[in-house]
Amino acid sequence: MQDINELELPKTCKTVFPDPDELLSFKLIIYPDEGFYRNGEFNFSFKIGAAYPHEPPKVRKLILILFLSSLLSISR
Repeated sequence: MQDINELELPKTCKTVFPDPDELLSFKLIIYPDEGFYRNGEFNFSFKIGAAYPHEPPKVRKLILILFLSSLLSISR
């Protein structure tokens, strides 16, 4: 198993460990640098259970993600 410090994430991703002693619970922040979502920020929380890899991790988005196309269709 690879050490968490050896992971090479792209420059558009960042991990945050609220409790440094709990490596199975962390946040992932994605900062797209191109395309429609450029300069956006997308936050997710990950909780990896004891049954991993037989059960998938629980992933939750932490902020409301609005899509411009949805706003345009509502305003018409």
